[in-house]
Amino acid sequence: MAPTSRTDNLCYNKPMHPKKVTKTVKVKKLKTKNKPTSRPALITAAVVAATGLLCGAFWLHAAQPSAEAPHDIQQHELSGRLQHDYPVQRQDPDTLPHIPEEPTHAETRRISAPSATRPSIAAPNAPSPQPPRVIDLVEDVFRLHRQMLQDSQLLTSYQDKLATLQSHARPETYSAVSATLAYLSDISQQNHLVPPGPASGSPLIMILGHALAPDGQMTSILTGRLEKALATAAQFDNPTFLVTGGVPRGGTTEAEQMQQWLIDNGIAESRIIVEQASGTTIENMRFSLPIITSRGFTNIVLVTSDFHTIRAQTLLFLTAQINGVSLNVRAAPSSTGQVENPNLLYDGLVVILQDAGLLD
Repeated sequence: MAPTSRTDNLCYNKPMHPKKVTKTVKVKKLKTKNKPTSRPALITAAVVAATGLLCGAFWLHAAQPSAEAPHDIQQHELSGRLQHDYPVQRQDPDTLPHIPEEPTHAETRRISAPSATRPSIAAPNAPSPQPPRVIDLVEDVFRLHRQMLQDSQLLTSYQDKLATLQSHARPETYSAVSATLAYLSDISQQNHLVPPGPASGSPLIMILGHALAPDGQMTSILTGRLEKALATAAQFDNPTFLVTGGVPRGGTTEAEQMQQWLIDNGIAESRIIVEQASGTTIENMRFSLPIITSRGFTNIVLVTSDFHTIRAQTLLFLTAQINGVSLNVRAAPSSTGQVENPNLLYDGLVVILQDAGLLD
């Protein structure tokens, strides 16, 4: 008998292998819709769902603007996340609608600041501008005047400074300064030198001292002044000599040494006046002026070194000007080849004005 096929067995419901059929039936039962879900699968599904919920909640929280972060940083982070999750086509910034931003603190202050047309209110404790000091103006005027004589381009600056001095100084101060400036301009042109040759009159020849050597002997600078004075005296008829200088060295003073030198060179002692209380050029003028006025001298021949002449002439002129004395002063400088220091002149003029109370 020929064996039956698998199909025939199924058709007649006569399985050849009951065990296999039973096994097949069990497999079919596992594939039914009522198949129970295993416990590990349930746990895995729960974990995935919880993770999704947490991620969604975190994203929603991050999308909300934070009160602590600046507004522009929040917008930047949110825009980055949206572009990452949902990329869009970039647009030209110039075509986007303009949304005005809130002004910053600095801009708010600038906006709220008073306009140029609104009158500003000064702070109650703000210091008012201080007027220039007269003493500073005087120093500047003297310096600019000397520089202007050498550089005409400084004329405008000099005139402006002089006008400022006139508006801030007292009339008597400005009068003394302006007269001194005019005198300086004149003697700078060497218009107040003793001309060579015989001269009429009997002037007072005023010889300024110079520091002695430590042993009390005269230096070559001082003897040069005496020689110039003696040569100048020969141009006049019986002039009188005034020697001034009182700094002691080696038990003697400049004035005493000059007096003795003149006596030794043929000048009578009666024609020599000694002033030995002064220790500076300013004191030479201050202590000599009473002697000059008390003896009635008006024509003065001032003898000193070439580097000292302009300063000595100007200081004598200003001292006489402040005291209301009019003098005709000419100079006979001795030659040394040295150059004067103009700062000493400015300082001396300021000291004279200050001592006279004109710079208060």
